[in-house]
Amino acid sequence: MKKFTERMQGVLPPEELPAFFRALDELGTRPRKSIRLRRDLAPERAEYWTPARFAELGIPLGERVPWYEHGYFFDLARMTPHPSRHPVIAAGLGFIQEAGAMEVVPELEVRADHLVLDLCAAPGAKSTHLGEYLGPGGWLVANEPDRERARLLDAILARHGIGNSTVYNLDPRRLADRFPGVFDRILVDAPCSGESLFAKRVEKRKDVSHKDVERCALRQRAILSNAWEMLAPGGRLVYSTCAYSRTENEEVVGGFREENSEGALVREGRRFPHRDGVPGGYFAVLERAGEGEPTRAERGMRLRTSVSSGGTSGLIRDGRVRWNGEIDRYVVAMDRRSGGASPSEGGVVELDFASVERFLAGEKLHAEGSVLYLWEGEPFASASGGTIHYPRGRLR
Repeated sequence: MKKFTERMQGVLPPEELPAFFRALDELGTRPRKSIRLRRDLAPERAEYWTPARFAELGIPLGERVPWYEHGYFFDLARMTPHPSRHPVIAAGLGFIQEAGAMEVVPELEVRADHLVLDLCAAPGAKSTHLGEYLGPGGWLVANEPDRERARLLDAILARHGIGNSTVYNLDPRRLADRFPGVFDRILVDAPCSGESLFAKRVEKRKDVSHKDVERCALRQRAILSNAWEMLAPGGRLVYSTCAYSRTENEEVVGGFREENSEGALVREGRRFPHRDGVPGGYFAVLERAGEGEPTRAERGMRLRTSVSSGGTSGLIRDGRVRWNGEIDRYVVAMDRRSGGASPSEGGVVELDFASVERFLAGEKLHAEGSVLYLWEGEPFASASGGTIHYPRGRLR
C-alpha cells in the first residue's frame, strides 16, 4: 500500500488523495457495473432494441455512462439469468465492460473502410467495439500474444458478429515485421500493473512495487514502438492503460515522442474513481504525420498478401476460415457484415427466452441438415448434422 500511495502522490494533488482512496475502497465493496450496447444495428433493429426492451429481458439498465451514449450502468446482481446464459450476451447485443474503457475506442475515430489493428486485444471488449465502427470494406486485425487468451478473443469476436477480422497470436515484434505501415488506426491497450483493478483486488495494492511498474513501462515502450511501425502516414494511434502511475502513462508517451518526432500528441485523458465514479485509467491519442500514401487499397492488398503468405504461424482465424483451413460455422452464423448464414442454406429455428436459456445451460438440441438458431430475430448459434456451433464445435 505504501508504494501505491507514493506513486499516487505524483499523479493527484495532495488534497485529492483522501477522496481518491475512499472512492477506490467504495468501488471495491460496491462496484459499478456497466454494459455497452451495440451501436451498429440496422435502423429497424435499433428501434426494437431500446433500453426499455433490455430491462424487460432481465438487464435493468440505470444511469447512462456520461461519456458514451450507448453505455449504461446496471446492477449485475439483478441481471437474470447470469451473463453466461443470457441471450442478449449470446447474441452479441451487449458487452459487459468498465465504463471508463468505453471512451477509448471512439478516440480513434474509426471509419467504415479503415484497416484497424488492436495489438493487445484480449479479452475482446475493445476489439468488439472497434468492429462496430467497421463496414464491409473495413478490416480488423486483433492480436493477443497469449494463445489461450487469443482463443477467447476469437470466440468473443465471432459472438459479436465481427467476421471481417483476422485473429493472431503473435509477439508485437513479429507482427510489426509482417505489416509495416499498413493500418489507418491502431489501438495499444497495453499490459500494465493494473492499478485501477485495485478497487476489487485490495491485496494487489501492496504487491506492485516501483520496480514492477518500471518493468511494465519498459515493455509498454517496446510495444508502442512496434505499433508505430505498423501505422500508416496520416494514421491515428491510441495508447491506453488501466494504470494510474505517470511512469506507465505520460512518461511512456513522452519518452516515445522524444524518439519519434513525426508523432503528434492530440490529447490525453484520465478517469479517477473520486471524480468519475469508475476505476478509470489513462489514454493518449497520437497522430502520424503524412498524407496517407500508399493508398488504403494498396495497403489493404499488402495486408491480404501478408496474411496469405504468412502461413498458419500465429494465426487463429482469418475471416470465416480457421488456421487449419476449415470454415468456421459459428463465424458464418454470426457474421453481421455479410448477412450471416442464409435461410436458403437450411432451416431457421426461432427459440423463445426460456429455450435459449436452457440451450446455453447445456441442454442438447439436435437438428438434421443445416440450421440457424435465432432469438428475437438475432442469430446466436447454428447447427449442422446435429453438431451445434456455439462458440467452437459443440456447446458442451
